[in-house]
Amino acid sequence: MANAASGRAAIEALIEEVEATLDPVRGREFIVFHDAYQYFETDFDFAASGAISVSDASDPSPARIAEIRGQVVEHRVVCVLAEPQFNPGLVATVLEGSDAQMGIVDPLGSDLELGSELYPELLRHLTAALARCLHAQYARHVRLRAYCVSGRRSNVALRPMPLALVQLRDAQSFFTCWHVY
Repeated sequence: MANAASGRAAIEALIEEVEATLDPVRGREFIVFHDAYQYFETDFDFAASGAISVSDASDPSPARIAEIRGQVVEHRVVCVLAEPQFNPGLVATVLEGSDAQMGIVDPLGSDLELGSELYPELLRHLTAALARCLHAQYARHVRLRAYCVSGRRSNVALRPMPLALVQLRDAQSFFTCWHVY
């Protein structure tokens, strides 16, 4: 009985953790490589706008790629998730001409240790990759006629960057910009 209660508490804590990670990026559109995340999408009310491949057995047709490229534009997709075991060229083709970012998610957890924490860690990695990709689109490739100050949270040395192409390199970096007219 105590193990069951402990297990339920751990699952509830994981659900809260995933929700807290996803909340800041809710409403931003993304596309997955293949439609394997339906339970995740349903449980966390975080649906993908589409999938590049309808199955993992074969590559999508040129017509399917064209259809997904149309969805990227139509739905203002900001993130397309690739998977390390599939052809990254297909994702690059989908991204061509758009401002969407590519994120990498490993649904197999190939770099995770086997054991009782595998599934929770897999969910954490999936959630973090999705949130990073959805968040990064707003911080990357921002071409402004602006002056920007950048720094790291661990290092307060700031420097001006005129006419910057602002690129967020990691979660510890930050940028402050203002327009110059």
